[in-house]
Amino acid sequence: MDKPKKFDEPFVRMHKEKIAFDALENANALMNEAQLLISRKFYARAAFLCITSLEELAKVVVLSEKKINTKLLKSLIRHELKAPIIMDLVQELLLYETSIFVGEEQKQRMIDRLPKMREDTLYTRLKETKKNSFRPNNLYWKKRALNLYGYLANLSCTGESEASDFCFCAS
Repeated sequence: MDKPKKFDEPFVRMHKEKIAFDALENANALMNEAQLLISRKFYARAAFLCITSLEELAKVVVLSEKKINTKLLKSLIRHELKAPIIMDLVQELLLYETSIFVGEEQKQRMIDRLPKMREDTLYTRLKETKKNSFRPNNLYWKKRALNLYGYLANLSCTGESEASDFCFCAS
């Protein structure tokens, strides 16, 4: 039996502007929810929502392509394919906001790590770890959640950065 598809290419082509708009609104909602979790000191879960918000922004980047094809649409549903798009957004923000350039080797390590970070923020582990911590360590995720939220918060609609092409305004 064939596996059901997770996307309908003709539908996406026909409605890509609406889908992109909804992805931006969803990214904004996820960011606002992350802010609530940060204010309550639930950093691991806030980091998860920030990563998910960045993934929604990656959808907007992909949908902004002139030609939508199966390969592009597969990148929308596979976390490991969205990671390079997310890192490109983060890199652009870092360059614009701080003039910090992330080298290719470091960028690749971060790309490889992003999909695993989702799991590490939510689930108990079923294997031994360095500190034998089986559930997400909230203090470990504090700095990461604040950094991820900072990247999202810097996606403002000022129009001063190329990154603002894919921005949303936090309400």
